[in-house]
Amino acid sequence: MPVLNYSLLVSTVQSYSENTDSEFSGEINNFVEHAELRMTRDLDSYGTVNWSQTTLIPADPFVTKPSTALVVKSLNITDGGRRYQLLLRTNEWVYAYWPDRVSTGRPKYWANWGRANVLIAPAPASANLAELEYVARPAVLSTGATTNFFTDYCWNALFYATMVEAMMFQKDYQSAAQWEARYQQEVNILNNESRRTRRDDQQTPEAPGISENNLKEGQK
Repeated sequence: MPVLNYSLLVSTVQSYSENTDSEFSGEINNFVEHAELRMTRDLDSYGTVNWSQTTLIPADPFVTKPSTALVVKSLNITDGGRRYQLLLRTNEWVYAYWPDRVSTGRPKYWANWGRANVLIAPAPASANLAELEYVARPAVLSTGATTNFFTDYCWNALFYATMVEAMMFQKDYQSAAQWEARYQQEVNILNNESRRTRRDDQQTPEAPGISENNLKEGQK
């Protein structure tokens, strides 16, 4: 079986497109990059999830997101040796809950504050350790970085998405629509696989901190 990497992707796109023109070849890297960014937004996979840690500044309610973060999934802090999961709320909800911006305590809630920051409430009273779980695009493919999560686990979707870009470049809209259909089918398969990894058999999808336990009523 051939090694699934950037070089194979480029050659396969050229082969299926039947186009070795220098202008087309020079754009393939852009096709791949557009495909990768699209997949990062379309897929709900642990393969695009990252974690980062930072130390909170006392009385400062803002946490800087990692520069590569597209979606923040969760935020927790460590206080007194115990980890606490902060609950996501809207900005308006946080404003109403915490009208006095100078008050401090153990943070309980968080909200997105623009593209680059997270607002936590109340502001931390101490320098707690914070951990963000976020979605980011895997390492960008290139001649110097030939593999990533997409080549290793989502090859079909990556190839189909790249072919959509290639056909749009050639203004072959009929072929683009056919590759788009194959891409959407593959994305559905991958997202279903992701749902299976999160399936909580015989239990309700609740965090233990929200209810006494997350077993369904009547189960033992």
